Formats: sequence, structure tokens, C-alpha cells
Amino acid sequence: MKTHSLLLLGVSTSTLLLLGAASHSAEQQSSITLDKIVTTAGKAKVAIDTPQAVTVIAPQQIEASQANSLGELLERTPGVSVSNAQAPFGQSFNIRGIGTGLSSDENRMILQVDGVKKYFEQYRMGSFFSDPEFYKSVTIQRGPAGSTLYGSGAMAGVISVQTKDASDYLKGDDKLAVRLKGTWSSNANDFTSSLVTAAKLTDNLELFAAGNFGQIRPYTNGDGVKDAEGNTNMYSGIAKLKYNFGSDKDQSLALSYERYQFTGKNQYFDQISHSKDFGFTDRTGYNQTGILRYENAFLGNDFLNLTAQLSYSNEETSQDKLQNICYGPRFCFKPYGDKTDFTYNTIQYKLENESELESVLGLPLFITYGAEGSWQERKNTRYKKTGTTHGSSSHPEGTKTSFGVYAQAEAELLPGLVLTPGVRIDHDRLQPGTGVKATQGPSDTAYSPKLAVYYDLTSNVGLFASLAHTERLPSIDEAFSGDNYTNPHVKQLKKELSNNIEGGIALSFDSVLQEEDGLRLKATTYYNKIRNHYSRQYNHTTGRAEVVLVNQAQYSGLELEASYDSQSIFADAGLTYTRAYNLDTNNYIDSVEPLNGFIALGFKVPEADLQVKWRSDFYGALTKVSDPKNKAKAYNLHDISLEWTPTQGFLENAEVRASVENIFNTKYRSALSQRDGRGRTFKLSIAKTF
Repeated sequence: MKTHSLLLLGVSTSTLLLLGAASHSAEQQSSITLDKIVTTAGKAKVAIDTPQAVTVIAPQQIEASQANSLGELLERTPGVSVSNAQAPFGQSFNIRGIGTGLSSDENRMILQVDGVKKYFEQYRMGSFFSDPEFYKSVTIQRGPAGSTLYGSGAMAGVISVQTKDASDYLKGDDKLAVRLKGTWSSNANDFTSSLVTAAKLTDNLELFAAGNFGQIRPYTNGDGVKDAEGNTNMYSGIAKLKYNFGSDKDQSLALSYERYQFTGKNQYFDQISHSKDFGFTDRTGYNQTGILRYENAFLGNDFLNLTAQLSYSNEETSQDKLQNICYGPRFCFKPYGDKTDFTYNTIQYKLENESELESVLGLPLFITYGAEGSWQERKNTRYKKTGTTHGSSSHPEGTKTSFGVYAQAEAELLPGLVLTPGVRIDHDRLQPGTGVKATQGPSDTAYSPKLAVYYDLTSNVGLFASLAHTERLPSIDEAFSGDNYTNPHVKQLKKELSNNIEGGIALSFDSVLQEEDGLRLKATTYYNKIRNHYSRQYNHTTGRAEVVLVNQAQYSGLELEASYDSQSIFADAGLTYTRAYNLDTNNYIDSVEPLNGFIALGFKVPEADLQVKWRSDFYGALTKVSDPKNKAKAYNLHDISLEWTPTQGFLENAEVRASVENIFNTKYRSALSQRDGRGRTFKLSIAKTF
């Protein structure tokens, strides 16, 4: 990163921190990022008051982003990186240095949609396919403390998506709401068009249904170079039916179904790097989720607040008309056959209760406890002229059965002092599938205890710290690949063990420059030591991904978030510093992004229902790596956006958003990506709710 860029970021952030202070008012309503409500267990709280690093992407931010993928939403969150963020089918997620495009490290983080865990792994393919058009919020919890409530092994953190409901569109006594929206992007001439219907069918029954269609085309980089890949059609839809009942309507039964599908001809088989070495294919992909959910708040009973959920999840890609892969003129073959399917089918169930015990113990105490389980099947059918085969040594089939119990307490021991202990126990059993020589799989138990504390030192200053341990059990891919695929005697893999300590300070000031404004700052530092660390790394010499065992690995870093909001101006800033070491070799682990940060400044014109924002992102050069070929150059990106949401007149309930991304048409490639980012892009979206 150039010196003047770092200086600009530092000065801008410092300016926010030195604006001044006054009394803190919990009642103030603002759009400050760190004031977003965190919908986790226990007492409702804002992100800045949590004892760990949490970022909430709210509905307005999702709409303003005009994103086509989850990666585009997440890539600007402190501590979060995305490989190929602008490539919907080749992106992979990284939190605090854990996760790369080839390693499928999403098994070291939990990614869920409406409480349903999503997981997909395919060689040289992205890990998650979804449509942000239906997102209501996205919550990112960084670090392994989230393992208690969401699942053991979440060494990197948790990404939780909530989708929209009918109540998000029905206001007051509305019985019906219809929303039309269209979005266009100039770089690749992409477009999407959506229709939303929300209806209150009876006093107790509501319906939400939405559909979205779009076309994704190959984009050009800053030099105007475009990939040779064909166009992709995207179809998505969601339907929810919710029935409220009981004497106080404190019970509900909800049924929902969501489907995302993409189809494209002449696509790169390799969606990670768009290498022609793996040929082209016609590809169709699916992401389906079905949920049956029951909730009972038991109004008047502090001991019971029950939720039960049963779900089915399916992630699948189908590759047809596969081409030969050739090494020289005489050696050509089709390793995946003429056609191949990669499939994950998962059945999940969960029962959770929350008890508020203040009336019994005389101090605020919330206890969340529950049990959950799942059955997951991994399939890889390969169709050849000689017959059908299943899996391979690099993509074995199998099943995984999991069951876990957990409990977390949140107790305010003294005014302003909140203690949050928790523990989780998970048991996994893996069974080999067709083609695997091993006759049985590993079976083991993982433990995830934690202790977190938050203390309001003053009305403006909060201190927090946490200590978390989690254990990750092997995935189906790890358990049966390589030697275990060809050998009947299972080579047991050790559990990965993570010990993480983190802490920081949170500052909250109101009436800083003018009445009804606010300034928030949160700084978090962490140290995560992992034993028996398995990672899949790219070997530039052999041209293959290889599994490497690191006996001891160390991840550490610093994350800064700052937000200011007032009636006329607003600002956000963030800074991320991450380092990772292989303690066996005293060398670097190359799955971290360099020092990076952002600053966003904007102003509002309330009388015109208008706001304008400028955002600059700064990425330093990545030079401290174990493999010199993994070095990355520094770059800066600058965007400007406009949002107009008229509240009166014939355009009431209309929404117009326009932006120019990468204004200076910079050619860049993020440190964790194998594809160039998108060049200058103009985006326009228009929506109207009737």
C-alpha cells in the first residue's frame, strides 16, 4: 500500500475518534453500524455491547450494496475476506485468515440461512450459491466463541443470514403489498428483476412469496479484458406461510421453501481461477432449503420460550458435456466422466429454549440451551460410456451423522458487568459411501467451552474479553480421501483444537458535534492457536492442491470499527491487521489478507429523501509469505453511491439507487483470489412498493 493511502486512512480514522464526547443515551435512534441489533441468545443488544467482534449488515445496507452474491456483501467487513467475491460460483469465505479458495475451509466456520447450516465442497468450485435479494440481515460473528450456540469447529466464526418475511412489507393495517424491482450493471450488462408479494390472508395467517430472475455475464477487469465464459441464467424463489395462534398469539407455525438455481453453457469447469486447463462444461446448480418451524413464547412464563425446527437442505451442481483434459498431444482423459453430479443432502433438527430467571435469583439471568442433530449425505455420481461410477480419491462419497447439546448463560452480576459462560458437546459419526475401500469411518466427540465478559467501565467506555476452546471433527472429504479411499483400514485423523483469547474496548458518545448525533468505536485484538491444523494449499510446482498437516498454527490480529451518524452527515471506517504462522517451520501461512481498511463518508438531504456516499478501500501489499508466488500487490478502490427514497407524492414508496464502483478502473486482484476483480461498473436499481 502506498504511504499516502495509509496516512489518509489513519488520519480519517483518528479524526473520527477525536471528535469529542458527551453523555450516552441508550434511547437514541440512529443508523450507526455498531448500533445494529444482534439477534443472538440472551438479552437483545447492539453490536457494540457484545463481548466479541460482531458485525450486522442491516436491510438498508443490503439494498444499497446492489450485491449479486453473499461475497459482495461480506468482503468489506473488518476481519472478513472473500476469494473471488464478484464471481457468484467461484467464491469462498475467509475469516481472520482461516479459509482459502482451494481449502474449502467453510468447515471451519458455520454458514447458515434461517438457522439451517449450509455446506458444499467441490474441487475448483465455490462453496455457497444464493440470492441476496431475499436477505433481511446478515450477522458475522468473528472468532470461535460462536461455536457454543452454532456448532463445534467454528474456529473462524459464524455467518448467519436471515431472509425476509411478510411483516417486512406489510405496514399498519395493510392486507397486501407488492414490490417490483429491477437492477442493471454496466460492466457485463448484467440484470435482475424481482417480484415480491406479501399478504395477510386472515388475522392469523400471512403469506410471503418472491421470485427473481437475472442473467450474469462475464465481466471485464480494469484493463478491459473479458473471460471467454458463457452467460449464466439465475432463477430464485422463496415462499413462506406463517400461522399465529394461541390466546395471546404467542405461538406460530411456519413453513418455508427457498430455491436458487443457475444454468449456463460453455462455463469454465474451474470457477476458482478460470483456467482453461480443466476445460469447459454446461453446468446447472441448485441450492434448496425447506423449513418447518414452531415457536412458543409462553407469554407470562419466564422459564419457557421454545423453538423447534426441522429442515432439509440440498446443494448440487451438475456438469454435462465435459471436455477432455490433455497433458501433451497424446495424453487426454476425462477424470469426471462425460457428466458428473456433486451433491450434499442434509436433514437437520433443532430444539431450543430460553429461560429468564431474574424473578428467581434477583439478578438479570438468561439461559439458552438446546439440542440439535443432522444427517448429511455426500454424493458424486460420474456417468461414463462404460458405466456409472461414484466418487474418487479426491472426492469420496459418504454420510455424516451429528448430534450436539449446548447451554449458554448471560448473567449481569453487577450493574454493567455481564458474564457469559457456555459449553457445547458434539458427537459425529462418519460412514464411507460407494467406492470407498474403508469399511467404517471415524467417530469422535468435540467439546466447545467458553467464557466471555463485558463491563461498562463508564457510560461511554466498555471493556470486553473472552476465552474460547473448540474442537473440529473431520469432514467426509477429509476422512475418506487419499489413502482411506483405497485402503480398507481407516487412517484416523486427529481433531483440530483451537484456543482463542480476545479482548477490546468499545466507546460510545452522543451529541458530539450536534444534537442527536453519535460516535461509536470498537477495537478487538485476538490470538488463536490451533493444533493438528489441516489445510489444503496450492502447490505451484505440481499445480495441485495438497493437504498439509500443521502441528501448531498461530493466528492473531487487530480489528477496528468506527461509525458516526447525524441528521446530515455520516461516516464509517474499519481497519484489519492479520498474521498467521506455521509454528512447525516458523514460516508464514499464506491464507491471510494484507493490512487493509476502508473509510466511507456521506451526507443526507432529509427534505429531499436523498443521501450520497463516497467509499475508499485500501489494501496493502502482501509480501510476508511462505511461497513467493503468493505475493500480492497493493491497490486502492473508490466508489460513489446515491440513494433516493421519496416518502411523499406519486413516487412515494419508490426506491432509486445508483453507484459507480471502482471509479478509476483499477486493475487489481485480491491476495486470496486467483481472478482479477471487476473494472469500473455503473449500477442502477429501481424499485416500487404498491
